[in-house]
Amino acid sequence: MRYLLCKSEKASLAQRVSYIFDVFKLYAIKTGETDEFIVLETFPFGSLEGYPEVLFIVGHFNQVNRYLSKNIVSISEDIILTITCLPKKLKRFLKYGKQIYSSKNIDGITEKYKGCHWGFDFDISDSEIDLYKNRNLDLWQNIKKSMVDIRNIS
Repeated sequence: MRYLLCKSEKASLAQRVSYIFDVFKLYAIKTGETDEFIVLETFPFGSLEGYPEVLFIVGHFNQVNRYLSKNIVSISEDIILTITCLPKKLKRFLKYGKQIYSSKNIDGITEKYKGCHWGFDFDISDSEIDLYKNRNLDLWQNIKKSMVDIRNIS
């Protein structure tokens, strides 16, 4: 799994690493940066047996859209999870054969809450809360229960 965190949320990096472990039972370390994202990778590096390759992107729509526009062709992961607003606009990337899921939203807006109200040290979305609550499920069940398949957004 690769996890891209927008640089504007850099202060939450250590808490996000803990969150990744709590939800996915994977250790994550910072392996680099892009113009707009901090790149975390889980290890052992590479694909784990029976664990699908996932790219998780947390950022504002413009950041996520720019990243996917520049990189979609070279993204090796078949599953892309996004915590962003305006997920309907990401449908154009479906033609690349990726399964793209987004955070739960109302009229295209992903609400973020003060994490301290939910036991987290970073602002958190409904889908991230659900991923945490459903962490006992296998990855696919958790994704389907916690995220929105953008093919189903009208």
